[in-house]
Amino acid sequence: MRTSSAALLAAALGLAGPAPAVEPTSPSPDRGREAVRHLALNPPLWTTSAYDALWKQWGLKEKPADYDRAVRERYGLLPATADGRGLPVGLVKAKGLFVDGITITCALCHTGTIAGKTYLGLGNASLDFQSLTDDLMAATGLKIDIPFQFSYARGRSTPSRPGRT
Repeated sequence: MRTSSAALLAAALGLAGPAPAVEPTSPSPDRGREAVRHLALNPPLWTTSAYDALWKQWGLKEKPADYDRAVRERYGLLPATADGRGLPVGLVKAKGLFVDGITITCALCHTGTIAGKTYLGLGNASLDFQSLTDDLMAATGLKIDIPFQFSYARGRSTPSRPGRT
């Protein structure tokens, strides 16, 4: 892989669009829950077309009929919330200065399930973050040599020490 200087520079400079307006209300658990689930803290990392073309990275001849389910099962993602945004929990559409796309929220890693019930704040024990990022980068056409692996297996990863679960 080769490093894409422009992509790294854009990420380093945080070329995200304007930050979403924050309501001048008092803090509440609901407001915090919404921020963790839906607030894009990074600029868009991947294009929406890359998400729609993930199946091509899997070596399939055609897009699976139940594509959303196939994506969730392959990468250990949770179903979209009932807010109508359509992407699995932890992925959101974001606006950037030059391009709109998809990025992650805290909920990608910090939402899990026990006995079929979803809990915000519980680690996602089935997430395959390395495969998800590798496949999204390939589908976007970016060739970035990241100097570490995010994870070596499914499950939680330690953000302060990527690659050591």
